[in-house]
Amino acid sequence: MKILTGSELLKKVYIKLQERYKPEIIKLDPAEDSEIANDSDLHRTRIGYMSYNELALFDGHKKVVMSLGTKTGAYPGEQFLDDLIAVNFNPKLKDKELEKSLRKSIRCGTYFKNTLFFVLQDGLIGATENKTAGRIILEDVTKKINQYLFREPKYNKEVLSLSDLSPVNTSPALYKSGLVDLLVKKIEDYVLIGFPEQIELFSGGV
Repeated sequence: MKILTGSELLKKVYIKLQERYKPEIIKLDPAEDSEIANDSDLHRTRIGYMSYNELALFDGHKKVVMSLGTKTGAYPGEQFLDDLIAVNFNPKLKDKELEKSLRKSIRCGTYFKNTLFFVLQDGLIGATENKTAGRIILEDVTKKINQYLFREPKYNKEVLSLSDLSPVNTSPALYKSGLVDLLVKKIEDYVLIGFPEQIELFSGGV
């Protein structure tokens, strides 16, 4: 039984979806950023981002682009490590026009509008409070999480983070590898295939 961190889990889900569906890959150079936190004032700029280096175009029943993001920028948002986004795309657009549209979708997807799941510093997997596809999936998966959670995160309550005064994480959450297949199946059901009653994904740049 392989044990995974939250970041490793998200990466394996993304890779397994690519292996199964063989999406077209668009490399982003330079990477595209989406703002996730801002602590700027009149005297300095402090912005945290998620940055994306590639896009995977799933051109099936639904036209969906997915990508793994990594936290970059200044300290705001340092409680986040990675995220997995999913955005609708317009299949009529090609090449540079498609890339331009998708870059705009990423920029417009500030504060996790595009995000299915994000990974926190303590290794926990989360989603936004809005009724997004990611939120629906996590609410479903949470019912079975005890089967897949190998270790809960641990904290030192005597040591506080300088950024938000929260207890410092000493041991991140760890997951059993079986959770990869469950998340892949849920993403297929709710995002790539989609039940009729499910919400549409954000598509700010389309």
